[in-house]
Amino acid sequence: EFYPPQIGGTCTMFAGRFGCYPPDKVIVVTKMIDGADAFDQSARYPIVRVPLLRNGPPHYEWAGMVWDFIKTGWKLIRQHQIERIECARPFPEGIAAYVLSKRFGIPYLNNVHGDEVGVFQRYKVERVLIKKMLRAARLNLASSHATERLVKQLAGADLKTQVVLPGFSPAFLRKPAPEAVARLREQVGGSPILLTVGRIAQVRKGHDHVIKALPDVI
Repeated sequence: EFYPPQIGGTCTMFAGRFGCYPPDKVIVVTKMIDGADAFDQSARYPIVRVPLLRNGPPHYEWAGMVWDFIKTGWKLIRQHQIERIECARPFPEGIAAYVLSKRFGIPYLNNVHGDEVGVFQRYKVERVLIKKMLRAARLNLASSHATERLVKQLAGADLKTQVVLPGFSPAFLRKPAPEAVARLREQVGGSPILLTVGRIAQVRKGHDHVIKALPDVI
């Protein structure tokens, strides 16, 4: 559902990973968004964009997006020699992969970041589906050891998992100007600087836990 030019951690992670693949070995299916043409043309691999509408039944709006993935995946599998299906998440993308895997006998794997499991497993139907998608996958790639523990608590200790820590390209790094660093250190009085990069999201991102822990750290 999320891919550049949208901005976000998983968007950057997946684009970086797929950019390392041989361009004739990957096809990305993702959401149709405004302003994506320039990025798609610069990519070394084909990107297929579909509406991914959340127009399913009430309380199950995600079913519409699953249907879009199934329809598009069905066509691509018939047109290309697809060897593996990789899902950005076990839910809802994993549901489409499960259907396509059963129909065409192609193994699929899930990427698991933690939020989709932590949020959707609160709902009875979604919890059952997530557990099934995790167990049916050839492999589940967890973004951290904490996430790996989370999915094994949900789907069983024998779940097939592997931890792949998110990386980044050092080409994106910019060395800060010394005078800018000096100004920043002057502002905080020479104290240690703790930098957290992430949007403000209640419950999920944990900024509040860091702030509450600082008195003990000091």
